[in-house]
Amino acid sequence: FADSSFTPLASLRWLRAISFWIAGILGDRILADAKGVILNGLKTGTASSVMAEQIFDAFLPWLGDPDVIRDEQQLQPWRLETIVRTNTTTAYNHGRLSEIIDPDIIRFVKGVRYSAILDTRTTPVCRFLDGKVFKPSDPNLEALLPGNHFNCRSIVVPIVAGEQVDAEDFITPEEIGKARELADAKFLTQAAAAWKAYSEQDDDVKIEKPRPK
Repeated sequence: FADSSFTPLASLRWLRAISFWIAGILGDRILADAKGVILNGLKTGTASSVMAEQIFDAFLPWLGDPDVIRDEQQLQPWRLETIVRTNTTTAYNHGRLSEIIDPDIIRFVKGVRYSAILDTRTTPVCRFLDGKVFKPSDPNLEALLPGNHFNCRSIVVPIVAGEQVDAEDFITPEEIGKARELADAKFLTQAAAAWKAYSEQDDDVKIEKPRPK
């Protein structure tokens, strides 16, 4: 795969393409500032805790304005960490998938495995999908690509030529239906439009910087 370990260009393109939203936060300017923080953080490898602090700084001038910040709980540190973790996980996985389905790569990929971190915080949807294998071209892979809920930590892993994968390892239509029921519906609605926008972009990734207050 193309080396995106230092600057995940595919992930940046994905994040630029999506309609960015944060529950309880209104207004294009503040959302653009938060999105810019995460874009810059992905580009530079900034720690999630630092990105959370930068988003707090972007939100702070609007504190007390109900037309902009409807839910002031979003300024709590754990909520800011959730914003960062959820968006970076989603961007990284979509960037990874875009590399997997590249025409020069996909012919060497036998499947894509959903890999969850299994512990006391694992959600039902990620526990259910853990180890399930999708065909690389399966549209259900795009729809169920992590994150499938807030604070999702799961990733997708390519199974390449030479690795063992059996027919019974592949996810069934019935299992796809159950996974959709378990996933947070908010994470299943934006895939098609975002992938269309993503595919129409060029490789010139421009980073959006928070505007001065």
